[in-house]
Amino acid sequence: MGRALIESSPVFADSMAECARAIATEADWDLSAVLGEEDMLRRADVVQPALFAVMVSLARLWESYGVTPAAVVGHSLGEYAAACVAGALTVEQAAVAVVRRGRVIADRLSGDHGVLSVPVAAEHVRFDGVEIAAFNGPSATVVAGTNSALERVLEAVPAAKRVPMDYASHTSAVETAEDALLGELAGLSPKGVGIPFYSTVTGGRLDTTALDAHYWYRNLRNPVLFETAGRRLIEDGHTVFIEMSPRPLLAAALHQTAEALDQPVHTVASLRRDDGDMDRFLRSLADAHTHGVTVDWRPALPGGRAVALPTYAFQRKRFWPTARPPRRPGQTHPLLGPAEELAGSPDVVFTSTSPPGPTHGWPTMWCGTRCCCRAPRSWRWRSGPPTRPAATASPNSSWKRRWY
Repeated sequence: MGRALIESSPVFADSMAECARAIATEADWDLSAVLGEEDMLRRADVVQPALFAVMVSLARLWESYGVTPAAVVGHSLGEYAAACVAGALTVEQAAVAVVRRGRVIADRLSGDHGVLSVPVAAEHVRFDGVEIAAFNGPSATVVAGTNSALERVLEAVPAAKRVPMDYASHTSAVETAEDALLGELAGLSPKGVGIPFYSTVTGGRLDTTALDAHYWYRNLRNPVLFETAGRRLIEDGHTVFIEMSPRPLLAAALHQTAEALDQPVHTVASLRRDDGDMDRFLRSLADAHTHGVTVDWRPALPGGRAVALPTYAFQRKRFWPTARPPRRPGQTHPLLGPAEELAGSPDVVFTSTSPPGPTHGWPTMWCGTRCCCRAPRSWRWRSGPPTRPAATASPNSSWKRRWY
């Protein structure tokens, strides 16, 4: 998780190292050592700080290319990263809080519980022993509960998928850890910031000075109101959403919300599963750029310079060949233009345009080319100004000639 980007991006690597130092003040494991250890990353007290570090470091990488957030929103753990990126919490404060949160979960909540992602509306998910853990979109719901209760959901909704968790966050099961979590996070001192912070606890914009220990308890206990917060963001005019995570998880749900509002949005995944190197990030950067996000390309193109775009048709310069007139199958004459058969007659009419000249001797030669007409009854040609100048005159005032 994030290892390829550490090797290819100094900005990302430096941010991950900063997070590792902050995590090391609370954890008994090293961040850089666990990023490739699948067994370690299955532990809640390890994977949550690791994910936090990746999310914050991705935001720093985007910022190094001139992409700064107009607003931030986080989903569950992601709210810690959002608060850090917005400036409400320092890296040290947020990292320590995440480590302590993960430790409380591992010590007090892990056990015979689990989480399911269910692709149906929340009102259709009603099972004993199961609670709604997240309202992600109109047809994107997350439920949590005991494993036996979740089995009943899987039987009723085969499309539901297990989330690799052994605890029921965002449900009443968290209440047993309330005192422990409040005690661990009592020292947090958030500050106000200028970047709008949209809360998935309240569902709307929130003053970040309210991000105290009680808020973070509700962040773990209450259902995640991602759909409500996403709706508010879209209604407030935000149209491009960049996901800071090792792989996209929320884009589909956000698009559902946008479709319900009949508002177009574009989502950009920073990285993808098994595709997390610098090349992937640069392609994501280009994706954002083509959808109106201002990007500073200098870090990607050292020594490059901006150049003017090529001229366009409305600047009176042509860059395409003139189309040739249509020809009948088998018509190969170099001078005769489009041919039309006369209705009720074996005659064929050839129509062409040519510049005016002092003599018109060459049409006589055409009339001598008997193979150009099918069973002609006569050979005649007529030269003169077009009968309908607006429809037939060329830009250089050429004449139209018809041969019968």
